[in-house]
Amino acid sequence: INATTSNTYSVVVTDANNCTATDSKVVTVLPNDDATITTAILSYCDYHAPVQFTSAQAGGTWSGTGISPAGLFNPATAGVGSHDITYTIAGLCGDANTVTVNVHPAPIVNIGEDVTICDGQSVTIDAGAGFVNYAWTPFGQGTQTINATTSNTYSVVVTDANNCTATDSK
Repeated sequence: INATTSNTYSVVVTDANNCTATDSKVVTVLPNDDATITTAILSYCDYHAPVQFTSAQAGGTWSGTGISPAGLFNPATAGVGSHDITYTIAGLCGDANTVTVNVHPAPIVNIGEDVTICDGQSVTIDAGAGFVNYAWTPFGQGTQTINATTSNTYSVVVTDANNCTATDSK
């Protein structure tokens, strides 16, 4: 017999002399634990604030680089690279699940030193190539370069392909 549900299972046997014996066994089927990691975002920039990881079922322990036993993942502690994070629920019907978390370095942007120009002149300020987005203040332009013609503080926020950002101003 293959017992798949909780129950008391009994058997009566009869031998060649018509003698019988009875035995029974209580079988308890426990539900399996579910350690599925449900944290939706698994890619961070190295400057990202710590993130509380979540799972389908409480009661387990987290392990891996950059994560506390309670599930607080710190990208800065983990460092740049790929990290396996495991959630384990111990016990007879325990479970474990592992995900790979990627931590990306912050981009580096440098728009140069402050400059002085004469009235009627302009200077091109260049944030550098390789970014997917450029947000300039005060212009709001989404280009790699701007042409400055007035005295002001110019700043740019760049975003790389990993959605990590950096800022510089002059």
